[in-house]
Amino acid sequence: MSISKQRLAIGLEKDWIKCLVIFGAVLIHKWIEGLTLGNYMRKSNINKKVTTIMIIIFAIMNTIGIGIGWILCDSEKFYMSIYMSISAGTFFYITTIIILEEEFNNIKYRFLKFFTFLIAVGIGSCFWFLEQYINQER
Repeated sequence: MSISKQRLAIGLEKDWIKCLVIFGAVLIHKWIEGLTLGNYMRKSNINKKVTTIMIIIFAIMNTIGIGIGWILCDSEKFYMSIYMSISAGTFFYITTIIILEEEFNNIKYRFLKFFTFLIAVGIGSCFWFLEQYINQER
């Protein structure tokens, strides 16, 4: 269920521009998460049938999360803020605690990984500033 909660943010968002920004963030996150998931499966020698089933479940949960967000988007503001908080919290938890912790445990290319991480934070910050600028124009 935590996987589908991340996509609640896309389904809950009513503003098209904000939806695209969230979609971009989730797309980048999913690429990294998928790469990490594939790497784990390769290291653990899981057979191809089980791997395929797990990837299909992974993809379905994304779609279910967006659908749940669309269903809940007409909820009251109070409930919307709770759903968005759960979604954002899950998104940041998975990114920072699970994926980054695993990557930085390996000493190989540690400086390059850290530099790439800083670039990613900078790009994310640019998206935030762009969103603030767009909202001021309205």
